[in-house]
Amino acid sequence: MNYKFSTKKELNIFQLICNIGFLELSIYLLVFLLLILNDGISLSKFPLTSLPIGESLIGISFFIYFLTDKTFLKQIRENKYLLPYIILLLSTLIGVILNINNYGIFTLRSATHVFDMSILFIGIKFGKSANLRKLFFKIFPLTLFVGSIYMLTFPFKDILLGLSPNVVNLRGELVPALFNYANTPVLSINFFAYYLLKPKIPYKSIGFWIAIFSIFITIFLYSKRLHYLLLIILLLIYLINNRQSLNLKSYLPLILIPFIFYILISLDLNFISNILNNFDFIKKNFLSGFKFFDGKYSYEFGNYSGANLRLLWWLSALQKVFESPFNIIFGLGQGITLTDFINRSGNFVSELHNSYLSIFIRNGLLGFIPFIYIKWNLFKSLWRRYVFSNNKYISSSNLTLLFFFTSISAFSFFQPALEKPYFAIPYYFFWGILVSDRKLKFNSK
Repeated sequence: MNYKFSTKKELNIFQLICNIGFLELSIYLLVFLLLILNDGISLSKFPLTSLPIGESLIGISFFIYFLTDKTFLKQIRENKYLLPYIILLLSTLIGVILNINNYGIFTLRSATHVFDMSILFIGIKFGKSANLRKLFFKIFPLTLFVGSIYMLTFPFKDILLGLSPNVVNLRGELVPALFNYANTPVLSINFFAYYLLKPKIPYKSIGFWIAIFSIFITIFLYSKRLHYLLLIILLLIYLINNRQSLNLKSYLPLILIPFIFYILISLDLNFISNILNNFDFIKKNFLSGFKFFDGKYSYEFGNYSGANLRLLWWLSALQKVFESPFNIIFGLGQGITLTDFINRSGNFVSELHNSYLSIFIRNGLLGFIPFIYIKWNLFKSLWRRYVFSNNKYISSSNLTLLFFFTSISAFSFFQPALEKPYFAIPYYFFWGILVSDRKLKFNSK
């Protein structure tokens, strides 16, 4: 499937919604809400049951397509590089069966990343439909837009959390259903990318200015190391992509952020200037994420901050795996806690904050090799679409999508991102749509 973001000549989003079925609309709505509300949706359950809405809807959809659509299996067979998923799924199920008595519901929760990957096949199914495919290219930028609007409310988080209903997580703790902002900064950065990577940046667009203010809040108020890293990656892509046509106007989006920063400080707004004045915090917070600088700033960010803490977890988990050839091949299984670190809530941190390493530790080489093989082919497919696109508008659309997947993939190197349904389900669903048909030609503008 090759396509570009929507134009005025196409059906609007409401016309497309009227042309799709209830089940398909429910899946799109689920993906949209997962990206915006994260835990508020992923922890929600069907009334009078303990079944999570997200995974249950995916499972129901998969079996409906499997049982009723004669072309569904054929579509899966056409994408042969996804067949190793069966090996990954089987290795995960074996790990669940062996450990379910010891770890209960946490055995299933640690396996959700692999189960959520099955939405790849539903995405492939969607990508075969012209209307569903077109709807994706309207919903994707709309989701980024809503996520950026949501990010604008972050300065008022303390007030808004008091208005939010709560949901219960697996440990019995109350979690706010709204205003968690778990993946909102990633959406904010990607909405900025949506404009920054266009052939011609629409400076007069309201959306562009929302993106500027949203990214400003992400950097100077939310202030997380990984988001700095994603922004650096984006700016490098921007500079490389525009290397032949860079001029003063090309640098305008990069100049606007510090300019707005200066204006806000000049206004001396108390609720914001106390945070914005502290450039030193941002520098130290970012550098503490790297091993070389970690010890220098550990007095402010904890004795085991940033890279030191993650390396400690990763090396400890790898030592357990390499204790026996069996563990190397089959992994430690599902449900087992992978660290001995206790968080502020008094609970063990069960994941390694590295989705790739977690797959290897839990599934061994039997699951890790198929996982990497699938990932490689997904990225290779979209990279080819970007390289061989026949006009600059389609090329910019593909580059924006490529950055979206790159940002979540990079995020999952340092966080348990793909273990979270609100990251994994949209991530793999969108991939499925994009790789659904390699033979279609690019549309011209």
